Amino acid sequence: MTLEIKHPLSGRLVRLLTIYDQLFLKTMEGLITRSVMPHDRKAALDSAEARIRQIPFLCIPDNDRYAPEGVLLPNPDNAH
Repeated sequence: MTLEIKHPLSGRLVRLLTIYDQLFLKTMEGLITRSVMPHDRKAALDSAEARIRQIPFLCIPDNDRYAPEGVLLPNPDNAH
């Protein structure tokens, strides 16, 4: 599957999703080997999810500066 994200913060989002995926797998392995308790796994995943959920809020202030295709629109303050 190809994923194309053209927002300036997309790199951060992709990085956080990759880290979340690794955390999910490692904590699942920990559950299987009984080295991680279920409540510890839930706390770790909840913490990671909270960080990922911050991305839309970080993007909101400048969402109006981008077209739906992800192209930066001209700055109205600099238009003559």
